[in-house]
Amino acid sequence: FECLGGDGFQLGKPRHREIKANLEALAVPANKVVRTAKVGSGTYFNLVKGPIKTGYPHLDSYGETRRTVAHGSIDGYYRAVRTDRKKKHAKKEKNIAKMAVGGDDSNDADAAARDAVRCLEHAMVVVAGEKSIHRTVVGPSLVQQHDEAEGEVEISPLYKKACVTVYSFIAGSVVDRALDIVETVFLKECGIGQSSGAAKEDSTTPPLSVRSAASGAAGGLRMLDGVRMLGPSLAKLCDIQVDGKKSGGGSENMAVASTLCIAIHRTTVKNCARTLENLGKAIQEDAHPGATDARISSVTSDVVRAIRLISPYISAYKSVTKRRA
Repeated sequence: FECLGGDGFQLGKPRHREIKANLEALAVPANKVVRTAKVGSGTYFNLVKGPIKTGYPHLDSYGETRRTVAHGSIDGYYRAVRTDRKKKHAKKEKNIAKMAVGGDDSNDADAAARDAVRCLEHAMVVVAGEKSIHRTVVGPSLVQQHDEAEGEVEISPLYKKACVTVYSFIAGSVVDRALDIVETVFLKECGIGQSSGAAKEDSTTPPLSVRSAASGAAGGLRMLDGVRMLGPSLAKLCDIQVDGKKSGGGSENMAVASTLCIAIHRTTVKNCARTLENLGKAIQEDAHPGATDARISSVTSDVVRAIRLISPYISAYKSVTKRRA
């Protein structure tokens, strides 16, 4: 890197115009981050999986290699955690079957939410490691060198920007996987893709009960709590400074990792609000026409349970209601 840094990777005239175009193509506006990959595919935003073409071949090779390692680290961790959770769930179902007691899947959403927060913590560890590697390997090539014949050798601003872009793609692949994990838990465990309340005639899937909707809402609030606490620290790790300037840039020309850090909070708030809306509809529509007082008591106990599940996350609840008002 010290030999090839700046314009040292080529012998001819520097291709500044081409390099600038490549770097602008890799920048992502903050309002353009949407899901472009299938849920559960391991990717949220396809750009972070595409080829890195900054115009500096040695940087491209380094970035794609480290991106593969970083993404594999968090992906392998999530697969291990998910497998362990499924084993525990199967063991619990077996014990319930032996006792001949009706099963209660109320803890499934909470366990999945805990795993999502663990993955977010692991993402911080991986990004911190990649930042140390980047400073060790790439950092020395950004230090201005003194040549006896030419004096101070100026480092190209485009090379500095390319180094920041490559690091952002490495960190962005980790944040992207964490974002995919969080939204997958919302969709598959917290029930935001299901309808709540009374069953509809043309519906093939059963509606969410009050107990299931309450568990999904509590799981969503747990994840939002984790994102609120860990998100700012993760965003700082994704930023890297060159000449005292952060890698975030302006809102129209942001690095992909910084944009994904914004998206993970925005997506979590939106999906958490949907789980709370599902719970509200389930409570309103879970009526028993002609029911006696004894049957109404079961609905009341489910509502009390829902309040007890949600009450520990009052700060996250206020955050959702403030943004979705």
